[in-house]
Amino acid sequence: MSEETQIPSGSAGGGEEGAPLYERIRHNPVAARVPEDVGGGVLATGSMVMMTNGVFVVDFLATMVAPHRVAARVIVLPATFARLVGALKESYAQYEQRFAPAGSATPEANADPTDSAAPAPEGPAETNPSPQPVGAPATEPTSSEGAESMPPAAPGPPAQSMQVSDRYDQLKLPDEMLGGSFASTVMIRYTSDEFCLDFIANFYPKSVLTNRVYLASGRVAAFIKTFSGSLQKFQEQHRGPGPAGGRA
Repeated sequence: MSEETQIPSGSAGGGEEGAPLYERIRHNPVAARVPEDVGGGVLATGSMVMMTNGVFVVDFLATMVAPHRVAARVIVLPATFARLVGALKESYAQYEQRFAPAGSATPEANADPTDSAAPAPEGPAETNPSPQPVGAPATEPTSSEGAESMPPAAPGPPAQSMQVSDRYDQLKLPDEMLGGSFASTVMIRYTSDEFCLDFIANFYPKSVLTNRVYLASGRVAAFIKTFSGSLQKFQEQHRGPGPAGGRA
């Protein structure tokens, strides 16, 4: 899907009667530039999601060997994250219908990939939700790493939640990945064995792929659960008061 953006085509005061000049630029995520160091992608077996400073920070984890590490860090606005969740659910439903019909033990092999998109909406990406102030502490991340990393609470008094710093002390996070990569669009492809998530930044003069993440098909349901839970928490925190002053 293409997306239009207005950008100034001249400096302020350069237009007629001192008005700035603008033109519309059409972005086509399918034709996004693919940098060589990003095109190979990374395999993720788990994820952690933080909501902080008005954005979602999605850490895709590689947990096959110790120490676990952050394979990719993606930063998206809430509207983009919501569309990612919706598109991933839709793609997975299509995957189940195509490759795992009722009564079938194994998915159909050697099938062509199918594309689905989760583009950012036109205009401001954040209209209704109120972003957290800069410097606000991150909320406790949700995780799809597995039962060993998120044990159930023991009977009796509630145990204190693991802090963000404790979780990341157990992960290897390279310095060059601390700032993450921004994305305004997500393209989803899948085969019988894997899903591919292409995170794209739609900036002038050309859209560019900022991260490519592969998920094993059998793990996608866990990612959907993690992402949906994070989105639900965000929506509950930013839901406006109802007519009677209560929560809507």
